[in-house]
Amino acid sequence: INPLYATDSGNTTLWFGTDRYWIPRTAVLDAVSVSSAGSFGLRKLYATYGGAAIRVRRSNDSVEQDIGFTGSGDLDTAALTTFVGTNSAYVTIWYDQSGNARDAVQTTASSQPRIVNAGTIDTQNGRPAVLFLGAQGLLTGVTNLMTTTSGTDITISLVTRANNGVNQSVVGADGYNNTDRVNIHAPWSNGVTYWDVANAGGGRISGALTWPSLAIGTFRRAGVQSDVWKNGTNVLSSGSVSGSIGSTQNLWLGCAGSPALNALQGHISEAIFFPAGLVTADRTELEGSQGDYFAIGGVPAGSGSPAAYGRSA
Repeated sequence: INPLYATDSGNTTLWFGTDRYWIPRTAVLDAVSVSSAGSFGLRKLYATYGGAAIRVRRSNDSVEQDIGFTGSGDLDTAALTTFVGTNSAYVTIWYDQSGNARDAVQTTASSQPRIVNAGTIDTQNGRPAVLFLGAQGLLTGVTNLMTTTSGTDITISLVTRANNGVNQSVVGADGYNNTDRVNIHAPWSNGVTYWDVANAGGGRISGALTWPSLAIGTFRRAGVQSDVWKNGTNVLSSGSVSGSIGSTQNLWLGCAGSPALNALQGHISEAIFFPAGLVTADRTELEGSQGDYFAIGGVPAGSGSPAAYGRSA
């Protein structure tokens, strides 16, 4: 008997005739062999994660509320819009799903990125996205050193977009130390993307590369090899970088320090930090899931189960 598939409450249902079997869905990071140092998403990234996605502040009265996930692992947009009404909402905490409690936090109202504008959820490609307007940032509990092994091996996975013509950091180490930092300018005002691990000299790779529409950016270094992939295609590469991370500065999402130094004008939908240079199988599995979930075309499919969150069944 050929099985028939359906989905219900985040699971896959497998039918053999009149017999029904439930296949629990997994989340994308369950299919990656390296545990993340910090993982921030508007979908469920680990199946066992039991917390909320974000905490938001309502604009009219500054009341705050946690917003979690639906049974299928999406952001609970119904709960979000019910809470916010016709007002706007701003992210005060983007919860870390890695299990390390390294949440991304902003207590200053004017520096909080937006998730709802006058009752309408901010989206990119039909999915909720956190909007940074050039003066916002969230300080994570992830440090430079936590997100590397041996001070050199690191992968940062982003789903993001950024305006052109702006000096900005999508991810930046607090205080913008030029000699011992993790930093991603994507792009700088000159249309160049810079990927720095350790310093802005020997630890940097760069090239003409902009991010005007929602895209997947994988920023990886392993020893002396450093690379950037955009939507699954290798676009920047060097086999001769140098230097290593030794500092414990915390990393920002959407800027490189307070108050909103080199602040992003754009969106972040997902940001995941790995203390390793991901192997190809892990990288392509993650990128394939991101491409499917966020409707980003041209991304090679990963090899994981179609029952993973964000994968087509």
